[in-house]
Amino acid sequence: MTYYAHGFDSDCRDNWQTLDEHLSKVSQRAASFLSPLKAESWGRAAGLIHDVGKACPEFQRRLQGSAERVDHSTVGSYQALVCYPGCLGELLALVIAGHHGGMPNWTLAANGRNPLKKRLQGLGDPPQSVVEFRKALVQSLPRDSDLKSSYLQAVGSFTPPNILKEALPFRTFAFEYLVFSSLVDADYLDTESFMDEDSSMLRSVEYSTMEDLLNTYNKYMNGVESDASCTEVNQYRRDVRSACLDSGKQSVGIFSLSVVTGGGKTLSSMGFALTHAIANDLKRVIVAIPYTSIVEQTADVLRTIFGEQNVLEHHSNYDYDSLPNKRAEIERLTAQNWDAPIVVTTNVQLFESLFSNRPGRSRKVHNIAKSVIVLDEVQTLPDPILLPTLAMIETLPAVFGSSVVACTATQPHLEKVWPFHSSISDITDEKVAVPEELRSRTALVNRGLIQIGDFCDEFERRDQALCIVGKKKEAIEVYETLLELRGGNKEGIYCLTTYMTPYHRSIIIGDIKRRLSEGLPCLVASTQLIEAGVDLDFPVVYRELAGIDSLYQAAGRCNREGCRGPNCPVYVFELVDEFGDRITTTKWLESLKSISRELFSDDGALADDAVEQFFRIRYGGKGARNELLDSHGLLCCINKSINIRESEYATVAENYRFIDTNTAPVFVRWGDEAEDLYQKIIASHNPCALVRSSQRHSIVLRDDEIALLRSKGCVRDEYEPFIILDASDGCRVFYDSDVGFRADGKEDLLTLTI
Repeated sequence: MTYYAHGFDSDCRDNWQTLDEHLSKVSQRAASFLSPLKAESWGRAAGLIHDVGKACPEFQRRLQGSAERVDHSTVGSYQALVCYPGCLGELLALVIAGHHGGMPNWTLAANGRNPLKKRLQGLGDPPQSVVEFRKALVQSLPRDSDLKSSYLQAVGSFTPPNILKEALPFRTFAFEYLVFSSLVDADYLDTESFMDEDSSMLRSVEYSTMEDLLNTYNKYMNGVESDASCTEVNQYRRDVRSACLDSGKQSVGIFSLSVVTGGGKTLSSMGFALTHAIANDLKRVIVAIPYTSIVEQTADVLRTIFGEQNVLEHHSNYDYDSLPNKRAEIERLTAQNWDAPIVVTTNVQLFESLFSNRPGRSRKVHNIAKSVIVLDEVQTLPDPILLPTLAMIETLPAVFGSSVVACTATQPHLEKVWPFHSSISDITDEKVAVPEELRSRTALVNRGLIQIGDFCDEFERRDQALCIVGKKKEAIEVYETLLELRGGNKEGIYCLTTYMTPYHRSIIIGDIKRRLSEGLPCLVASTQLIEAGVDLDFPVVYRELAGIDSLYQAAGRCNREGCRGPNCPVYVFELVDEFGDRITTTKWLESLKSISRELFSDDGALADDAVEQFFRIRYGGKGARNELLDSHGLLCCINKSINIRESEYATVAENYRFIDTNTAPVFVRWGDEAEDLYQKIIASHNPCALVRSSQRHSIVLRDDEIALLRSKGCVRDEYEPFIILDASDGCRVFYDSDVGFRADGKEDLLTLTI
């Protein structure tokens, strides 16, 4: 009997896809994805078994329009256990069980979903047709020994025994994700090629090779360097780039690149990445950045160099609708699985994908393998998930065959924190000396305790200056106090927080850059969003006390080129209330502030090794490792996966989050562009299709802030999944283009703002 995997609404089956054909093609694709890792046998096995459950009368009737429910994934999972008894079959069973709905836990329920054990127990006897179909596959399946040898190779057969024993559970966990990703993407792509030929054809993009990209890069950089003036700063940039090109020939591993602010870190790291990719036969370069504003900036630079067809920009705010139709569709498709030579994305996209059990997000994981991953501003990785994140970074070279480059101006000292004790290679090492012109650009000075009113009096007397505070509420308060001091005159006074839409922030940043370049008065009150990667240059910076790394990042917005002479001041201050008591934040941030406070000398200066001391204290305590750097106990949870029947993939995915608060995006109906998009939303039969386009006009609010808006009748919820801040009331009362969301709503509710 002929069984079918996919069909159209027609009684004629001549153009339906047979199950044999689908399994064969998925198997081939999945095997090809894992072939660079010598694990193609796992792709073949998963691909051949995954849809075996469709070989039953119930599913075949469903293809003809029946409403019968058929859990073919669980049936396939059971058949994997029959084909491969023991842990090999258990690994495959989890992959197959999750290829539509997400990889489950084996024993414990999670996310309201049944674990695999319960699903298998509820199956009953498999249909005889499935049994017969599976038996016919046996001769095509890889042998147990092939799967075993591939697995052992992937998890590190050449790793020293003491390290392997410690790292084996996490490596098994990561290997499972690779197999899962290869199956999911292969399944999606084959189904798409049959059901949606137009989309499938659009994927046939001819990308430049790594060799071509390196040639393009060298030509561009040679031009930049030949046009640059002969200054110490430019010579330093040349030296950094040269060191990166030389170091790129090393074998796969973990690398650090410490470059002072303004030293050309972004472009130099790309030189290392391309050289390294060629030397080690790697497929792509992935640049991961903490903030979307910097992603946009970096992607624009790289598109200028390499051409738009070679650079994929992938983050929540990217507006595909602004592209020509064909280009927009190509990029939407490419973003699904990162099938491009250069990917510029966020840390959230990269790492949450590596820990995700969801098919849609996991599709790209196999393309993270055999890549060079450049982590920009690595010091921004969140502390509550730092240990599992570092464990994954250590696993990328060992299991994925990928190299990682940790880039920052303030390299965190992690030698006591790496879970598997990795050694890190410094790309520049002692090859590049930082010129005095860059070393002495700024001087951090402890300004001490000050009330916000007194601070604003001092700040307002500056011509051009930046103030960075820890809370959005404080940034707004500084801005509004400055307006009062200026009699309501807004010219040259700005506020920057994540309470503003990306659209409004980009306008303001553009205006700030213009005024700074023209020498016009410019005072900016901002949160830390301005610290990393935003190319602004002030003569004076004020920074509310934070971790030493944040203080130096703030200093990177001061005298960037060194043109203003040495020791431009970066004043570090602490805000106090009317009683002289320090204004506090979270427990963890207060602990960082306490460390920083101790590192200032009596005369208000910092020692040369303050950054190193800060990180040694921050990461040195045993309690910090367990309680503060892995707050959900994810490493312990993952360690269980060495026993497959104790694995908790769904639990890990649920708890591995960069933002550990309940938030949701709110669409701000403000301005002509947002209004046009709003009209499309309310007219659309599928508003979900417009979610990505809306991000440019959205802000992320906490549940309590959204509840406030609902209580005031200022949001519309009827166009799911959108929460819309209504133009007639909400935007006028609760949103201001100068400061963004205002929880006060012109009423006394400011206490809700953070």
